[in-house]
Amino acid sequence: DIGLPSSIRSHLISQSLSPQSGFDMKSLYLVFDREQDNLHVGIDCFGVCGDADGSGDADDTAPPLLGLGGIDMPDMGESESFAVAFDFSTATDKFDFVLGYPGADSSLAGTNLPCVTAEGTDGTPSLKGSDCFGLYIYNAPANAKGSPVALLGQSFGYSDLAGLLPHPATDHNPQPNAQAPGIEWTLHDVSGLLRKAHIDNLPDPKGIAPWTFSVAAFAGSRQDASIGDDVLPNNANYLTVEIGCQTFDECGVCGGDSSSCADCRGVPNGPAKVDECGVCGGDSTSCADCAGVPNGPSKVDECGVCGG
Repeated sequence: DIGLPSSIRSHLISQSLSPQSGFDMKSLYLVFDREQDNLHVGIDCFGVCGDADGSGDADDTAPPLLGLGGIDMPDMGESESFAVAFDFSTATDKFDFVLGYPGADSSLAGTNLPCVTAEGTDGTPSLKGSDCFGLYIYNAPANAKGSPVALLGQSFGYSDLAGLLPHPATDHNPQPNAQAPGIEWTLHDVSGLLRKAHIDNLPDPKGIAPWTFSVAAFAGSRQDASIGDDVLPNNANYLTVEIGCQTFDECGVCGGDSSSCADCRGVPNGPAKVDECGVCGGDSTSCADCAGVPNGPSKVDECGVCGG
């Protein structure tokens, strides 16, 4: 629980609503689609993601938050941010890319983020909310202090000098609501991105070798009257993720050829067995003695009597 001011908490309880902010992340999901070379990202929040005051509407500011001078910006606008950072080049000590909604900060003034517009004569940046969604180069604010995870909302950099950006990414739920409260993103052509960035840590195209990288996530806003930010993990700078084997044979063996569970006819998990006579799929009659016992001792005597 990242915490809510007491007046907002009391208001939510009086409205029979859960007193938790939509910047309080519950779960982070990562699914790699090897065939499409896409990395799917999901975030579940306690409530509607981006609903700072927990009112159930991420685009509206409830009276208690207004009374404290806070704003619940619509469409993840201005300083509101959800960000997932990736370190694919595991040999380095910093993130490579950030996916999500950048949060407005003075450090963004004068940058060439594709969705920044200047307001006023001081050049204070204004962000167009969910329109700003995309993949960015990790760029920590100048003279940044504190945990890099806590600064992810202001660590979005954009430069096409290296030919990396823009890179295709999809926001499947740009306006979270009570019916669809979570974050759902897709980063496309992951291998192509890593090749352009000269990163050798590529996912195995055969889906056999594990693929390991590091991630961190941030959710929060600076216009929310001291409603807390949330980071994942909360006790380290990153989490190590391993995408395991995605190519299993019919025997459940990673990268196998389905032979380890084949029956005597070569059918994986098939029914055929070798009988007592050594015949595949046999009924043990081909080696039965005259009494019908497979490999038995009985023989027909000279009088034609079995066992006589």
